[in-house]
Amino acid sequence: MKRGFIVVLATLATVAAGFYLVVRPCVAPFTNYGSTARVQAEIGNIELALTKMLGDVGKGSLRDFFDPVANEQATTAYMAAHNTNLFEASSALYTRATYALINHGRGALTLEASWGDSLLKPAQQTLDPAVVSKLGTSYMAPLEDDHWGNPYQIFPGPWPPTMGPVLFRSYRANCEFTPTGIPEGTTPPDQLTVHVPGADPGEQGFPALAMEDVYIWSFGENEVSDQPRYDPSHTYAPPARNHYRNNAADEYLGGGDDLNNWDGDVTFMEHYN
Repeated sequence: MKRGFIVVLATLATVAAGFYLVVRPCVAPFTNYGSTARVQAEIGNIELALTKMLGDVGKGSLRDFFDPVANEQATTAYMAAHNTNLFEASSALYTRATYALINHGRGALTLEASWGDSLLKPAQQTLDPAVVSKLGTSYMAPLEDDHWGNPYQIFPGPWPPTMGPVLFRSYRANCEFTPTGIPEGTTPPDQLTVHVPGADPGEQGFPALAMEDVYIWSFGENEVSDQPRYDPSHTYAPPARNHYRNNAADEYLGGGDDLNNWDGDVTFMEHYN
């Protein structure tokens, strides 16, 4: 029995080593994995919770929990009240609403906001009561903030073509094991991919696939989003770096240390080595 168990462990270790070489060839061996382990696990748990929720209501997309007309009205009102753009407003409301749905199920419709929670009421206004009322009462125990004290950001897929290029970015390309040098789960470089002179490799920020079911990300250790800033004109005039936060160091352009669920090669881990 013990010998067989050892053989199994050895086989698993070999498979794991092969997986490391094939899937993450451009990321150095992790030396600071502990600070990200919980975050990556919870991103996976969010995906599982959403799958269970959709199964319970017989729907296929996180978007099905939102009433299109009410969502548009609430988002427009939020944009005006906070002087922000469509992406920032949508992300804020989707995130808060999804937290309520995961933690309280159908109770999200009647949940009372705690002191300082100004997002709950407008987020509740985006929901479709006919769908949400079919949920159970909880899908995680509970979903809390990430390792650095910030909410996980949640945006339903697929990416709306009316919002221009996909804003969600994989930091690096899979530079060794794909013929095109494009990361798994991403598309070729575009106008938001940044060329950093002197860097190796020099390109950062490859768009995620537009057809992801849901986009989930953490601001990471630097506690700010390193995704591109939304351009309402959708032109994203060059240079690409102008469309990221203006105080970002070169190494954070193109996704930086934002842990996420769309980068199949987890290239954001370069920031945790």
